[in-house]
Amino acid sequence: MSEEAADEARARAEAAAWFARMRGPDAPGLAAEFELWRSADPANHLAYARMLKRWDQSAFLTNSALGRGRDLGRARRTPVTSALRYLAGAAVFAVLGLVGAFVLDRTRPVAGPVTTATSVASPRGQIRTVRLDDGSRVTLDTDSAVDLAFTQAERRLTLEHGRVRVDAAEDPARPFVVDVPGGSIFARQALFDLRPGQGGVEVALLRGALDVTPARAAGARRAVPLGHYVLLMPNGSLAQPMISSGAQLDWAKGMVSFDGDRLADAVAAINRHNARQIELGSRDLAGLRITGAFHVADPDGFADTVATMFGLTASRPNERTILLRKKS
Repeated sequence: MSEEAADEARARAEAAAWFARMRGPDAPGLAAEFELWRSADPANHLAYARMLKRWDQSAFLTNSALGRGRDLGRARRTPVTSALRYLAGAAVFAVLGLVGAFVLDRTRPVAGPVTTATSVASPRGQIRTVRLDDGSRVTLDTDSAVDLAFTQAERRLTLEHGRVRVDAAEDPARPFVVDVPGGSIFARQALFDLRPGQGGVEVALLRGALDVTPARAAGARRAVPLGHYVLLMPNGSLAQPMISSGAQLDWAKGMVSFDGDRLADAVAAINRHNARQIELGSRDLAGLRITGAFHVADPDGFADTVATMFGLTASRPNERTILLRKKS
C-alpha cells in the first residue's frame, strides 16, 4: 500500500471513530479535541466530510421503499453500553451508505422529512442550469458534476469535477454549504463560481456574501470580497483575494474570454466544449498570445479568427479536426 493510500485509510478509520464519538453522550466535551483532529490534516477534513455525506444518504435510505419494508420490530433487543451502541450505529450507517449508492434514485427527490439527495451532471459541449427544490440554481459548465444532499438543517453541495455557478436562495434556517478539496464554503443568499485552477479551487463571489473555511483553520471563516476570487488549495491553505476578470465569469453565457492567454490554453478551452477539435501544426504556435471573446460552441469561428490574427491557415483534414498551421 502506498503512503498516500495508507494515509487515506487511516483518515477514514479515524473519521468513523470520531463520527461515533460525536453522536454519543460525551460529544459536548470532545468538541475542542475533535476540531483539533479535523484541522490537523486535510485528509481528516475530507474523510469526515465524506462520512457526513454518507450519513445523509443513509437517512434518505430509511425513507425509501427498501427501508420501510424492513421489519425492524423483529430485531433483538440486547442491552449494550453507550459506547458500543454508537460504534455499532457508525458501522450500520457505513453499510447503508454503500447500499444507498446502488438503490437511491439519484435523479429525483426522495419522500420524507429531508428534501433532496441527487447528483447533477452536464455532458460535454453543454452548459446546463438546474433549479433546485429550495429555489436555488446551479449552472454547470461542460463536463461538470456535483452531488447535492439537502436536509432540514443545511443544504450541502459537493463539487465532483468541472466548473459550476451557484445561485443560492435565501433560507435563514439552512445555510448553503459547499465541500471542495481543502475546505468548505458557506453562503445564505449568494451568487458564486467554483472552478478548479492554479492547483486549487477558485471561489469567486458575484453577489451577496460568502465565507470560506480552509481545512487548516477549521472553524475560522474568511469572507470573500464582492467581485473577487480566492484560491483554496488542497492542503487547506487560502490565497489572498484577487479581482475577478471577465475571462473567469463569462463562461455561463456560453462565452470564453482571453486576455493575453497562450494560444495553446485558449485552444484547450474551446476544445473542452466541442467534438470538433482544433490542433496546432507546430509547437511554436502554442506560445502566441491571444485576446478576445469567443463563443465556446463555435470552433470554426474561433479557428478562422485566430488564423486571420496571426497569418495562419485553418484547414479541415476531416470532419472532426481543424488544423492551424503556418502558411507555406
